[in-house]
Formats: sequence, C-alpha cells, structure tokens
Amino acid sequence: MSDSEEDYGPMPAANSAQEVDAAQEFREREQRIRELQQSSAQPSRTTSRPEWMVEMPEDQGIAATLRPDAGPLRSRGFQQGGRVQRHGAGSSSSGDAEQARQMWTETPDQRRQRILRGDQPETSRKSEEDRRAQELAAKRDAETRARITEMCVKETDVDRSETDFFAGEPLRALSTLSFSDNVDLQRSAALAFAEITEKEVREVGRETLEPVLFLLQSHDVEVQRAASAALGNLAVNPENKLLIVKLGGLEPLIRQMLSPNVEVQCNAVGCITNLATHDENKTKIAKSGALVPLTRLARSKDIRVQRNAAGALLNMTHSDENRQQLVNAGAISVLVTLLASPDTDVQYYCTTALSNIAVDSVNRKKLAQSEPRLVQNLIGLMESGSLKVQCQAALALRNLASDEKYQIEIVRSNGLHPLMRLLRSSFLPLILSAAACVRNVSIHPQNESPIIDAGFLHPLIDLLSHEENEELQCHAISTLRNLAASSERNKAAIIDAGAVERIKDLALHVPLSVQSEMTACTAVLALSEDLKPQLLDMGILEVLIPLTASPSVEVQGNSAAAIGNLSSKSEDYAPFNLVWDKPNGGLHGYLVRFLESDDTTFQHIAVWTLVQLLESNDADLEQHVHDSPHILSLVRQLQSHADSEDERLDDDDANHSQTDSATPEREIAGLSRRIEEILYEKDNQSRTNE
Repeated sequence: MSDSEEDYGPMPAANSAQEVDAAQEFREREQRIRELQQSSAQPSRTTSRPEWMVEMPEDQGIAATLRPDAGPLRSRGFQQGGRVQRHGAGSSSSGDAEQARQMWTETPDQRRQRILRGDQPETSRKSEEDRRAQELAAKRDAETRARITEMCVKETDVDRSETDFFAGEPLRALSTLSFSDNVDLQRSAALAFAEITEKEVREVGRETLEPVLFLLQSHDVEVQRAASAALGNLAVNPENKLLIVKLGGLEPLIRQMLSPNVEVQCNAVGCITNLATHDENKTKIAKSGALVPLTRLARSKDIRVQRNAAGALLNMTHSDENRQQLVNAGAISVLVTLLASPDTDVQYYCTTALSNIAVDSVNRKKLAQSEPRLVQNLIGLMESGSLKVQCQAALALRNLASDEKYQIEIVRSNGLHPLMRLLRSSFLPLILSAAACVRNVSIHPQNESPIIDAGFLHPLIDLLSHEENEELQCHAISTLRNLAASSERNKAAIIDAGAVERIKDLALHVPLSVQSEMTACTAVLALSEDLKPQLLDMGILEVLIPLTASPSVEVQGNSAAAIGNLSSKSEDYAPFNLVWDKPNGGLHGYLVRFLESDDTTFQHIAVWTLVQLLESNDADLEQHVHDSPHILSLVRQLQSHADSEDERLDDDDANHSQTDSATPEREIAGLSRRIEEILYEKDNQSRTNE
C-alpha cells in the first residue's frame, strides 16, 4: 500500500505465486504461427465499413431526432435582405436523396479519388448555380436601376426641357421600377420621381400618379419619404390636387402621418397642406380623419413637422363646416399653445388660424371659456419681430373684438399701445390690421374715452387721406363715428382735432362706402347742440346737400339725417338760407326729391326737417317755403294719402291696436299737418300785423 493516503495504485493480484509451464507456452506459440500462414494464403477482401455504419437515417425530421414525442417545430420569421429562394416542404427528388446517400456512404479513399477526377457532388453544383443566378439577378437589377436613374436624374448634354419624364418611355421605365417587388428598385423610382418633380411641376395624369401612390404604400421608409415628397411637389398644381384626392391619395398619406419616422411625417403633412389649399378638397380632408393626426403632429418636437401641420390646420379654417371639425378635433388648445413657438412661421399659421376660427360667434364663446390667456398672447405677438405675425395678431384681436367681452379685455390688457404703434407704421398691412382692430374695440362705449386719451384721433384723421385704400379710410372714419357716439366731450375732441375739415375736403371725391361712413359720422356729430354752430360755420351743408342726390341710398339717407339734425334748434339759420337753391339744387331741391320719394323713411326725414326749419321763426326760410311751387302741394299729397290709408284701415278693422296709430304713414301725416298749421299761423300773424 502506498505510504500516502492520497495516492492510488493497482490492487495486488489474488494469486501472486503462479507457476509457469514452459512446454505449454511453446505449443501455443506454434499454433498461432500456423493460423497466420493459412490466413495469408487466402485472397484478400476489400476493406469496408460495417453495414450499420452506412445506413441512412430515416427521413422523419429533426424534431423527431431531438425529441421523439415532440410535434413539428414552428418556423421563425426573419427579415429578408435580398432575393430569397423559397423551397416547399418535401420538394427533394429521389435523385437528391441518392446524392445525399452517396455523400453519406463515401469513404476517405473514394472521396480522394473523386477530388483527383475533379468531380463535385450534385448538391454543391446546384448551390453554385443558385449563387450565380442570384449574382446575375442582382447585377441585372443594378444595371436597370443605374440606367433609369441616369436617364431620369443625371444632367446630360441634352437639354432636359426636351425630355418628357411624365410620358412615353421614361414614364414606363419609372413605372416598371415602381411596381417591382425589389425594394432597391422602388427606392430608385421614388427618388427619381422626387428629383424630377422638384425641378418640374405640371398637370399630370393618373398614369403618373398611380405609380407614385403605389410607392406611397411601401413599407420601406426611404420609399415612403421620397414618394411623399414627389406627391407633395405634384400637389402644387391645382389640377393635380383634385386628381390625387380622387385617386385615393388621402388614405396612404394619413397612414404616413402616423409613421414613427419624422421625415415621412414631414413630407406627408406637407402634401396634405398643399392638397388643402384647393376648396374642393377641404371638406374631403376634414371628413377623411386627417384632422386628428394633423392636430397631434402640430405638437411635434420637429419644427418642420410642426410647421407643416400648423399650415395644414390653417388651410382648413376657410369654411364654417371645417372650422367646426377642427374645434371638435381639439385644435384650439394646440393652436393657442403654439402661439408661444419660437418659429415665426408657426406663430403666423396659428394666429391666422385662430383669427379665422374667431369669425364664428360660437367659437369665440369657446375661446373665452377655455383660453383665458389668449388676448395677452396675441397682444404680445403684436410686438413680434415678424411683420406678418404682428399683422395677423392684430387681425385675430379684431375678430375677437366682435364680442363685448373681448372689446373690454383688449383695452384692459394694455392692447392700445401696440395698436397705436402699428397704426403709425409705414407698412400698409400693419396699418390696416390695426385700424380694423381699433374700429371693433371702439364699438364699446367704455372704450371711447380711453382710445381718445391714448392719442388715436390724429392718426385716424390722417388715415382719411389714404385715398388709394378705401378699406383703410372706412376703418378710420367708422372708428371716429364710434368714438363720437355717447359723449359730448368726445364729439368736441373729434371736431377740434380737425375731423370735420378733413371730411369736408374729401367727402365729395371718396368712394361711396367711405361717403356713407363720413355722412354717418357727421350725422352723429350734428346731434350736439353746442357744436351745431361750429359745424354750420365750417360750411358742412355745402357738402351734405349734393350727397343727398348720391346714387347710394345709404349716402342719401345719412346726408339727409345730418341736415335734419343740424336744423333742429339751431341758434342761427342763415347757413340754411345760403344753400336754399344751391349747390346742386340746394336745400329746396333736396326737400322736393325726398317728398316725392316712395320711401317712407325719406318722406319722414323731409317733413321732419321742414318742421324744424319752420319752427325756427326764420322769416327768410318761411318765405322760401311759401314761394316754392312744389313743397306745399307735396306735403298736402302726403297728408291726403295718409288720411286715405287711415280710413281704409278703420273700415277693415274697427279694433286696431294702439301700435297701429304709430305707423310711418300716420307720423308723416301728423308732421304734414303740423307744417300747414305753422304756415297758417304765420299767415294770420302777417295779416294781423298789416
């Protein structure tokens, strides 16, 4: 036994003392020699493997080999990177099986001999053929792609304007690539379309749009990106806008807006933006389900996507129905949030969209309820470094100021100061937007004095002289009329600022719309008892009388109303005598025209003015009326007509309500009788004095 317990050795034999028989050992040795000699005398056999070694395994699948009781394994999905040769199950022939058996049973010697002869197994030759076929197909695809790309994209010595890429062989080649199953070829087609449409946009047919729309449905991001860019370029053309939607282009564009790829989103939204510029597409886009993803993408962190989405939302705000769809899609809060964007384009799109949305009274109420900071944000944008943003911010405030709440809020939020700055600008769109906003803000009586105190009178009066811009003149004079509506102090301030002199200089030469506003403003100013003498001394009647013969009914009525207001309780009627028969037929001509009119409003103004003039006790005016060959007879006709009408009404119904007694005809009749009474009294006094 070993001295060490860790060492292990062979165990000792059971019988260590065996005796060796030498004779027996010799006999056994001779027997082995004889057997060897007999064996060498027989013919040699070919060395071979035992039969169990050369039997092929049963064709029962790898699953059975791994686990006899298991069912078939499920195939794993994988992404194909190129051409894939697909073979169905059980497609190997008996020849294939025999080739496999030969390889399985092949000995080393046989294999060595086969290699020396240069033979290859059938399976190796078949694999080599497949590989060469794949290489040939790839080379052919590459050559096709290169040839078409060079034809469509590469600049050559030939004038590109002579090549029509939207018809004939070039279009057929691109279509072939587009409808190919090869992703690389589709990429080439999409890129070619994008390149061509970037340089040339014109009306195309469905044979051009269909391959682009097919590419748009690809699962490859690069194909999607280029195809949507090409479609967006083609959508610049008005006719193409309609055809793209007609061919079903909205659905794949909406799917691409939902893509996680920012480039695809950007191009898809940009295409929708272009399509939405056509009025016939707006409703279809609104009903297609595009507004919700557009609203979501307007919050994108990518400024390009955000800009395109905001532009698309803006394009959808030009009709009542679409605006309501936008509101339902939750666009208001997004647009208001984006007012704080650092991008001026996004600011511009959002302020303009909100301005359009605010046209509707229902939407203004929603804005008032849900967006308490809207006015402050818009006032802040009037200080933007971008002129177009300033302009749209003022216009948005103008539309909001159609409601009393916003009229007051704009003034309380210190909106007058930036409006004044815009009003003094040299940039006409800024002036227009500011003037329009101030006009609406001035409607509220509480805002009249703050606007005047902020120094708006002189800039507004100066704007009256912008004869090249009718709209601007209307905004300015309308604001002055609003400011004069409810305060004697404000009326005096307007006259002192020179408004009446400017009106007198311009009224006979400005467009009818401006004349209407100027005469309305004068009528409001003429309501002041203290200011009438000042207005008459300025010679305002010389302008008002010709305007009573204007082709515009509004101008006629406003001018006559102003004359009537001036004639009431005036301190001095000499100015009326000065214009009795001139200019343009004078005061007499105006009264005769209105008394002869079929319009009861004009008749009423004329008889009421006559009463004011006769009650003045001005002898010259009384004499003028007496001497007129028409006035008294026309007054009697009006009275007679009214009396006949009363008799008819009494015969028809003896139970007339009290409201019937206040009809315009009866008022005219009462004033006509008053005229005759005054003249009759004056005649009696004259006879008595004689």
